[in-house]
Amino acid sequence: MSFFKKHDILLKIVALLMAIFMWSFVVVSKHPPKTVRFSGVAVEMTGAEELADRGLILVMETAPKIDVNATGTADEMVKLSSADVKASVDFSNIQEASTYYMQPVVTVPKASSISFKPQRLQFKVENIVTKQVPVKVTTMNNLSDDRLIDTLTPSRTQVTIQGAESVVSTVEYALLTVDLQEIAEKMVQSCRVTLYNQDDAQVESPYVTCEEQELDVSVGVNHVVSLPLGVTLISSPELSKDMVGVQIQPKSVRVYGAKEIVDELQSLSLGSIDLDQVQDDGQTFTLSIKLPSGVKLMEGEPKEARVVLSMEENANRTIRVTDIHLKDTSSAENKPEVALETSFIDITVQGKANVIAGVSASDIDAEVEFDSSALGAGTHTVPVHVTIGTSGVTAVDTDLTVTVSVSAQEEEQEQT
Repeated sequence: MSFFKKHDILLKIVALLMAIFMWSFVVVSKHPPKTVRFSGVAVEMTGAEELADRGLILVMETAPKIDVNATGTADEMVKLSSADVKASVDFSNIQEASTYYMQPVVTVPKASSISFKPQRLQFKVENIVTKQVPVKVTTMNNLSDDRLIDTLTPSRTQVTIQGAESVVSTVEYALLTVDLQEIAEKMVQSCRVTLYNQDDAQVESPYVTCEEQELDVSVGVNHVVSLPLGVTLISSPELSKDMVGVQIQPKSVRVYGAKEIVDELQSLSLGSIDLDQVQDDGQTFTLSIKLPSGVKLMEGEPKEARVVLSMEENANRTIRVTDIHLKDTSSAENKPEVALETSFIDITVQGKANVIAGVSASDIDAEVEFDSSALGAGTHTVPVHVTIGTSGVTAVDTDLTVTVSVSAQEEEQEQT
């Protein structure tokens, strides 16, 4: 009896523990534990906004997620949803750029125990840097056939980008894309700024931004026209331009330039050809196409043209002949003196242009045949017989005449 009195407190403790054990046994028997799994729980990054104040930025390829196992009473666990499970990582104490392995803090209401995987998550914190990159301009869609882009001038030649160092370092240029379907005349188009790397692949990252989301591009438009080619022929004394036919290949070319310039053009010049240098039928010249200032050839158009000169078959040319021969057919012993009063005659010859071009006055025989006795003294108009020594050339005029004067015989003068 004295033993129980002496150890009363100890007995009371043992009794309490046994009561607790029995109560737990009853509770567990009535409310067995249950484990619930929550897969892909998103991890919240707290304090990340404070990194920017230190010139830092959190860079993640994918949003971190964990799998959580929560254990508790069946009654409580069945009431849980994924929205009740919270996981977070605190970045408020991060001071410098580095790679960090951090354990998330996970809370589940009413859970007696919690486990999760992975236990640690990897995070990369980088310095925020700025960089200037050049601006390039490209186009999409097409203009109408009679329009051509002249200039594409962005409002800025460089832009400043900012973001995570690893991403900013990959950006080589900013690209502006002009939609040509919206272009008619000169205009300004607002274009979205897109960033590209050195492999001309678009840099799509939330960790780099451009100070300008859009930039204006001034678009200069040229007009395209098709113009015929022409050449100037310079007549020579022997070969006039109306004696020569001209064939030009190509007949026309397509050029472009400002509307106010090309609208005034009727043709393009190949320069001139001096017909004094032309002798053969079908003679060919290769001449450069002369372009006015502000006008350019379309891509693929030739810079030279081929000019073929063809000689007219029945061309006419007038030649002045001064060497006129007199032939007196009188049978009288004492023929009267006959003088030529006409100093020259103009003879029109006909033939192929290059042939008659080679005919000179020395090739033409102009003879005046008459009977002075029959004519008698005085001034007379007599016909001229023309003979041309060049083959293929004929005289057009058949009624040419000259004036001759026949002197009186001596006996007639004495009688007078």
